[in-house]
Amino acid sequence: MTEIGFPVVVVIPHFGRWAPAGLPHEITQPLTPTLRPSLAAPALQGRLPDQRVRLAYPELANPVGYSRFLLADPERGRRAVQLAGIKPE
Repeated sequence: MTEIGFPVVVVIPHFGRWAPAGLPHEITQPLTPTLRPSLAAPALQGRLPDQRVRLAYPELANPVGYSRFLLADPERGRRAVQLAGIKPE
């Protein structure tokens, strides 16, 4: 990427749980707290640094925060393409 003017590139992969659109809040809401103990488990926490992974955005660990992140993702990509001057072939 240095050749095209980007000396540093940051890629943020993300993982989430998915459910059918329109799933009632009373079903999705109880699922969120069940994930937190798993993410905090020592067995997982001990392995993440070896894989160069860190849980950096706790505000995304809920349905509303993750939805906002995903809805903003196309705009972030569009902006990166514009800044890079990439044109369709």
